[in-house]
Amino acid sequence: MNTFFKTDCKQSINTGYVGSCGVYHGFSFMPEPEAMGLTGETREREFRRVEAMKLKVARTWFRPDYNQDMMKRFCLWLDKMKELNVKVALQAGWWFTKDVWFFAHENYDNEEFTRDRANFERCCDKFSIWIAKALEYFIIVKEYTNIEYLVLFTEPTSYEAGPVPDGLDDLSAYEICCRKIHERLIEYGLRDRVKLMGPNGVFTSHEDKQLAYCVEHLNDVIDIYTYHTYAWLDNGWMKNPDFIMTGYDGWKKHADFIYSLEQATGKPVWIDEYGLSGQADAFRDSSWYGNFIAQANAAFINGHLNGSFIWLLFDQKYFGDTTNNDSFYHGVHRWGTAYMPGDDVPDPENVRPSWYMISALSRYMSSGEDTVVCASEAGEGICGAVTRPENGEKISILLASLGEGEVEVDVDCAGLDDRTLTVYLYDPLHIDPQKDKLLLPPAETVRAPRFTVKLPPCGAAIITDMP
Repeated sequence: MNTFFKTDCKQSINTGYVGSCGVYHGFSFMPEPEAMGLTGETREREFRRVEAMKLKVARTWFRPDYNQDMMKRFCLWLDKMKELNVKVALQAGWWFTKDVWFFAHENYDNEEFTRDRANFERCCDKFSIWIAKALEYFIIVKEYTNIEYLVLFTEPTSYEAGPVPDGLDDLSAYEICCRKIHERLIEYGLRDRVKLMGPNGVFTSHEDKQLAYCVEHLNDVIDIYTYHTYAWLDNGWMKNPDFIMTGYDGWKKHADFIYSLEQATGKPVWIDEYGLSGQADAFRDSSWYGNFIAQANAAFINGHLNGSFIWLLFDQKYFGDTTNNDSFYHGVHRWGTAYMPGDDVPDPENVRPSWYMISALSRYMSSGEDTVVCASEAGEGICGAVTRPENGEKISILLASLGEGEVEVDVDCAGLDDRTLTVYLYDPLHIDPQKDKLLLPPAETVRAPRFTVKLPPCGAAIITDMP
C-alpha cells in the first residue's frame, strides 16, 4: 500500500512539548526490590536504560508514611536521577483522602475517628507542612533542583481511597487541600521552585467534571493540567464506550477534548498516565504494544498536549505482596516496558519489545521543554507527528502504521533543507529484545526534504537527525 505524510517544518502548532516520559517510582534502592534482585548489575542496567532513552521526567510515588530508612533509600534514587539529568515529578501523597487523614489523631477506621470539616482542614494543614518540609529538605538541603514538578495526588476524585469529610463533596475537599499546599509553599519560599500538576484523574467520558472544576476553581493554583487516559479491552466501568481508545483516532479525540477544556487558561496539559488496561498482560508482553504506544504518542503530540507518562516505564516491586487482576503479582506491577529482576517470569532481566519504542520516542522526539510541534498531514493507513527543538535546526518525524499490511510512505518535509536523516525502525515481526541492547539500531539513512520509508505491518519509525 502506498500513502503519504506531509509536514511544514516552519509551521508550529504547539510549543513547550516536554516529551514521552514515564511513571518510574523511586523504588530502586528499597528493601523489597533489593530482596528480589534489583541490586548491583541489575540496578545499574536499569539506570543505563534511563540514560540511553534520555528520560526527561520521572513521576514517582512519595507518601507521608516514608520512614527514615526509606527516605535515605529514596534519596539514593534521587541522587541517580540528578546525575542522569532526569527531572522529577514528585507525588504530594498518592491517595486522597487517605493520605490526608494520615495526619488525624485516629485512623479513619477507628470508632473515635471524626470526619468533620474542621478535622479535615487540620489534617490538610499538617499535610501541607509535611510536603513543604519534604521539598525544603530535598531541594534546599539536598540540592535536588531537578525536582521541578509536584503532583497533587493520584486520581483524587475517581474513587474513595479514604472518606470524604462531612458537608463537602470530593472536588471541594480536593480544592481545600490543594490550596493549602499552594499557600504553604508560598510561606516556605518554595512555590516558584515547583510546578503543581492536577487533577490527575481518570477521564471516563464527556460527563467527567474533574478537569472543568479545576479550571474554574483552581486555575490560580495548578500550573499544569493533567489527566489519565487508558484503552480498555472491555467496557468495564467506562461510562462512554466512545472513550475506549481503539487507536490513533480514539486517542486524538480524547486529547482534543481535554485540550478544549483548558485551552483558554493558556497552561500546559499532560497525560500523566496512559496504557492498556483490563486483562492486558499478554498484549503488553507482545511486540504489538510498541505500535500501540506510537499511535498514542502521535495523538498526544498532535492534540496539543505537552507531555505524557506511560504507566509504567519498568515493572516495579511495590511495598507488600498484592496480587490482583490489575497485573499485580506478589507486589510486582507488570505494566512496564522492561521486566523486574527476580520476578517469576522467563528472562526477568530483559526488556519487553515495547521498550525499543518508548526509548526511541523519549530520546528523539523531544529535547525538553523547548520543543516545538510542527504541522503535519497523514495519508490513509498511517499516523504521525513532527517535532523540532525551538532553537535548533534538528527534526524528528514519528510514523506509525494503522494496519497489518506493509505501507510505503512518501514523506515531504516543506521548509526543510537538503540533509541526511536516520531511520530507526520498530518492526514488530523482527524485534529481538536483549537485556543489554539499549536502543533501536539505525535501519537506513534517507535524504530530506523528500524521501520514502517502508513501514512493516503494525510497525513504526522515527526519522531524525537528532544525535
